[in-house]
Amino acid sequence: MIAANIMSTDFIKLSPDESLAPALEALSAEGSGALLAVVDASNVAIGVISQRSIMRQARAKTLPEVISAITALPLKKAEEAMVADFASLPPSAPIEEVLALFTRKQNPAEAVLVVDDAGRLLGIITPNGIIKRLCRYHRKNQ
Repeated sequence: MIAANIMSTDFIKLSPDESLAPALEALSAEGSGALLAVVDASNVAIGVISQRSIMRQARAKTLPEVISAITALPLKKAEEAMVADFASLPPSAPIEEVLALFTRKQNPAEAVLVVDDAGRLLGIITPNGIIKRLCRYHRKNQ
């Protein structure tokens, strides 16, 4: 099994200058496994936005500061909340390589972007997605 077999192609992409408003709505609607990709005009992956990266934007010392930061989030751009250091693999990467990124001790991946040789985004792999696909594979091959 390779990355292309377990990646999801049903995901939300944002441009770097797009408002965070749709990201906030998508992240709250999708649940804990949600992750959004930030891509340039050529569909090259340049970052990811997760619930954790959004929470970092609202980090503050006092409750009024937290409320103020959260209120300002929809006015920010995707590039302000994205994490540019993300895990990526080619579609031909074996599942063992994918799993290693999620289970490493230092900085485990929240998601893995599947990209072609030019860095263009093809799909996203999340832990939830891996489990779903492996369960489906197991049921099919029993």
